[in-house]
Amino acid sequence: MILNVKNLTHGFGDRAIFDNVSFRLLKGEHIGLIGANGEGKSTFMNIITGKLTPDEGTVEWAKNVRVGYLDQHTELKKGMTVRETLASAFAFLFDLEEQMNQMYDKMADARRVLDWDAQFACALDPETAKAIRDDRLPEDDHSEACSMCGKFCAVRSMNKALAGEYIDIL
Repeated sequence: MILNVKNLTHGFGDRAIFDNVSFRLLKGEHIGLIGANGEGKSTFMNIITGKLTPDEGTVEWAKNVRVGYLDQHTELKKGMTVRETLASAFAFLFDLEEQMNQMYDKMADARRVLDWDAQFACALDPETAKAIRDDRLPEDDHSEACSMCGKFCAVRSMNKALAGEYIDIL
């Protein structure tokens, strides 16, 4: 269930717009509001988006549902184009996209560091390189490796971090 409307009643003065309206909107379903001017389409949208409180009844949205609604009387902010106004309804998605791109960049940087460290480690004998990658160096070998290049500590720390030894959430 995405939307559940129960016993919705609303009117203006003596004029009833809705009288005991109930319905459910399930995932994958679509609805359209059709009616003559002044019959309550905008009022209905204002009620289900929370801009207007009904006289009676309840409007219940499923958790984690985002409602986007562009009012027919939307006024453009000075200096904003129609395209920018429409895009503003999806600002949260653009923000999420930017955050994802920043994460991808950080992961790519970390991957380049790990690749470089792995290439450097592979210049050693294959058994030592594999031990470094698998984080199986004994402490005394680890100390020696650190004094040789200063990089193996970073490889081991990254391996432990990726294995969850240092962090709870990655």
